[in-house]
Amino acid sequence: MTRDTLTVIDNASPTAGHRRGLREAIGQVRTVVMNTALDCACREKVESALTRMEQMERRKEQKRLLTAAHDQQHKIAALLGLLYDFDTITGADPDPSLLAEASLLFDDIAAAAADGAARLRELLNAEDGIAPPASGEA
Repeated sequence: MTRDTLTVIDNASPTAGHRRGLREAIGQVRTVVMNTALDCACREKVESALTRMEQMERRKEQKRLLTAAHDQQHKIAALLGLLYDFDTITGADPDPSLLAEASLLFDDIAAAAADGAARLRELLNAEDGIAPPASGEA
């Protein structure tokens, strides 16, 4: 088989479709193996290997999502540091350029917070992922 006809999976930066495709491929291999006339020991070994592969992929996805959320946390912390100039703005004749800059910083903080929250929700909603905390827990 040549490289042209072989789909190469790049695990360095998988897209959501790539990850879904990998999970589907594992499921298809499981279906084929379990529906063939292989001996029991072979089936058990393949099933065990596929289960380990699924767990490994799930952990990689969890790590990716947590890293993405942490990246947004660090971005927000850096942006908050830039907002210190906002403390110099008083009610009497504020500098329009400082107001414009502060409003853009707030927009960037809001976008980073929304992205971080989306990554955490994605982690919570992931198939067989971490269960959301019970109400009242943090």
